[in-house]
Amino acid sequence: MEARDFPLTARRALAMALAVVLGGCSLGGGGVTPIRTHFNKGVYFQNKKDYEPAIHEYRLAVAQNTSDYRARVNLAMAYEAQAALVAKRDGPAGEIKAMRALARTQYEEALRAQPDELRASVNLAVMDWEAGQRDVARERLRSLASARPAEALPLVSLGALLLREGLNEQATATLRGAVSRDPADPDANAMLAEALRRQHKLGEARAALLRAAKNAPNDTSVLVALGRLALEADQPEQAAGDLARALYIDPDLLEAHLLRAEALSREGDWVAAAEHLARADQLSEGRPAAEHQAIEQRLRTLLEKHLRADPSGNTAH
Repeated sequence: MEARDFPLTARRALAMALAVVLGGCSLGGGGVTPIRTHFNKGVYFQNKKDYEPAIHEYRLAVAQNTSDYRARVNLAMAYEAQAALVAKRDGPAGEIKAMRALARTQYEEALRAQPDELRASVNLAVMDWEAGQRDVARERLRSLASARPAEALPLVSLGALLLREGLNEQATATLRGAVSRDPADPDANAMLAEALRRQHKLGEARAALLRAAKNAPNDTSVLVALGRLALEADQPEQAAGDLARALYIDPDLLEAHLLRAEALSREGDWVAAAEHLARADQLSEGRPAAEHQAIEQRLRTLLEKHLRADPSGNTAH
């Protein structure tokens, strides 16, 4: 994707709503700036999803200039991303809570320095929602959307929260509004696709995902979503192709390996499917034990199906 000053908070909101993580937008400033600055070093590490050094660099940037609201917003997002990683690894609850508190403080400080900073306001609304203040969060996002009629972001984030609540029709209407504000926004289109998918409107959902893919051709999360949608439409060949594109960009996408294994097994290519499941099993090392064991069970089941279908061990292709 094109470089942006901040990553879209909507991705984080959607990632917690869906099984699929709508993966990372690029960060960075508008133009060529030297990587030697602490801010740009932080952007570099954050783009690599290496959040600890990113946090270190952003903190140095803030220490140099306490009014640097961009560094504060990116620092807050890095704290949140690191907290999510710790949570994914079943890390200490106290550590997760502390990092999220640090993120909130940085968003609040950014708004003191720049009161109309949109992403800080949106992210605070999402944090309020996660803290159980759902009505407050939704109203804050609606107010932001009303005050900033040209901006899609408040509606994208509100749509993500409505999806997390299972309010699919409301989410669809909200996300259609976001797309009308910015038809090229890949996040708005991807989330609209998910809302439509949940209502079994698979053709419309695929059209929205294709719009997202057109404007973010290297966004693996969109390609994975296309693959999943094709599987739901019983189009395993299409799914396998979409997922192959995702894995070409990032060979270590666990979800893409799992879905491509499913697509290939439906086509009868048992060996290739087993190879993808084996790779997914490797990639699941370090994840919660239940997730790792579930993948291993899928691999065993696939191999058993293969042996029952063709005891000689030959593939269908």
